Amino acid sequence: MSTRLYDIATRIQMYAEGASAHQTHEFNRAIARLSEAIGAELSKAKYNKLDDLTKGELNALLKKLRAAQTQVYSSVNLSLIVTLERFMTAALDVNRIAWATEKEGSDTPLSDREALAFLKNNGTAGLYGLAGITGDNGRFWAQIKNQPMPANGFYLLPFLASFATASTARVENRIRQGWANKQDIRELINDIYAEGDEPSAMRTAYNQGRAAINTAFAFVAGMASVGVASSLHNKYTWVSVMDERTTEECSELDGRVFKYGEGPIPPGHYGCRSLVAPYEGATPNETFNEWKERQPEAVKNYDFEPLTVVQFSDKIGDILSI
Repeated sequence: MSTRLYDIATRIQMYAEGASAHQTHEFNRAIARLSEAIGAELSKAKYNKLDDLTKGELNALLKKLRAAQTQVYSSVNLSLIVTLERFMTAALDVNRIAWATEKEGSDTPLSDREALAFLKNNGTAGLYGLAGITGDNGRFWAQIKNQPMPANGFYLLPFLASFATASTARVENRIRQGWANKQDIRELINDIYAEGDEPSAMRTAYNQGRAAINTAFAFVAGMASVGVASSLHNKYTWVSVMDERTTEECSELDGRVFKYGEGPIPPGHYGCRSLVAPYEGATPNETFNEWKERQPEAVKNYDFEPLTVVQFSDKIGDILSI
């Protein structure tokens, strides 16, 4: 029984990461647009060295760059919030159908209406109340926004806004530093866009943005999963992806069993790939690759390609395949 529950939970998490990857691709395009805008503004400078700019000219340049960054990050943030809410709705639908179908014992996925009816008749309020199993998605979204994230203690929306603020300040501070050190403008541009493994303001923005998106999606996916599964099960097991990237924290939690409401819920840190699965007995002790090798062909062949929210929802057949 627990192996089946573990397989379903892992498949949901795998496809949720695909939805996160799609949003990361959108973010990459926004960062590329922003890089062009910053480079264009810096290239307009009429002097070769930053310290040839007066303090007033420096502040005017920073103001233009701040406006360019604010425009891009505001658009990215709004799009991300809208997508996360849509993803939450899809994740609740997928989890309701998956866990109700498994509990009911049907050979084919229940419809969302059938799943809601099953949960109403057979489920309890669950860890996050009735919203997750009654279709009250607006209330569940409000709960997500008001639930501190396990990875950092932030609330979701301030967390997303803080990334944009920090990224904007990083570029501005790097330009002020260049001005104070009489740096050549071309050299400054190269520093901001350093390629390879060299640290730079834009590479840091890319890496931190990707981590923020992945962490936000993992948080929403985790709440949707727990919000539904805890209405039908009393315990869960923590499942970590065991490989060379696994953190010490997740290694120690892997395989531990908790009662819903009495243990940690992923994401445990930025970029956390762990998940939780309803527990009804021992689950296999295996790596992710070993798990994948024993999956049906459609699941086995999925290689974390980006998924839209609709494509994520459409994976319910694969999620419940035998």
